[in-house]
Amino acid sequence: MTARIFTSTGRRWPAWPIVLLVAVVVVWSRPVGAGKIEPLNLAAIFSLTGLGANANRSSVLGTRLAVDDINTRGGVLGRNLNLIFLDNMSTPIGASMAANQAAVAGVVGIIGAQWSSHSLPIAEVAQQNRIPMISNFSTHPDLTSIGEYIFRVCYNDNFQGKVMAEFARRDLGATTALVFVDLVSDYSLVLSRIFRSHFESLGGTVVREIEYKAKNENYEQIVGPATETQTDVVFLSGHEESGAIAHRLQAIQPDVIRGYGNLTTLVADAVQRFGLSIRPP
Repeated sequence: MTARIFTSTGRRWPAWPIVLLVAVVVVWSRPVGAGKIEPLNLAAIFSLTGLGANANRSSVLGTRLAVDDINTRGGVLGRNLNLIFLDNMSTPIGASMAANQAAVAGVVGIIGAQWSSHSLPIAEVAQQNRIPMISNFSTHPDLTSIGEYIFRVCYNDNFQGKVMAEFARRDLGATTALVFVDLVSDYSLVLSRIFRSHFESLGGTVVREIEYKAKNENYEQIVGPATETQTDVVFLSGHEESGAIAHRLQAIQPDVIRGYGNLTTLVADAVQRFGLSIRPP
């Protein structure tokens, strides 16, 4: 199989100061008692443990850095931000529990989550408790439709899937595609569906979809059959496991072209998590 691999994930958004400032502007529309000088409690819900911990690390560090910078500059209207990190344990249930913890703590805003599967249940709790929430990374189209208290700073999958389908079909001239789908990821399920719909509307054909679950760290069983499928492009719609899949694809089929999307970052993440070895280009 000679195919070009490109992927949708891994982009690092350097927008945390903007996210936090916007969050503060929003939360200051909520009434607070006159004369109070207590800090503003702000929750940050990310994967501190579990499958997504490594991928979420940049968001955790960026949030902490931005809050420290804001507080060093005098806080917001004379009040510091008290950042409360809550672990979603890399699961939707854990995300919902963390959001409820944030609500009980009386936070004025929620930053996060990173993965759509975690942000969706958080958003439900935030909307119900009228707590402004802003995600830096979650692209699921339904996220912001949950209510008027839910925001994001990135594009959504309707845009992302369409652009990547056009890139594959028009820029790369691909007529056939192989798509990997993570069955336990809302992000992957929606994005792969949107990509397929637009790719086929442009005259392309998705020859095969290979389904997997990211919790399974051995991808040999899905990579083997994939190399037997002749397609022009391989579309990876997952998270950091996409780097591991791409690495194994190239190990089996060296003439697979690499470097599309942010594949370099994904492979680096996969090396750290899965203990892979990288051969020179």
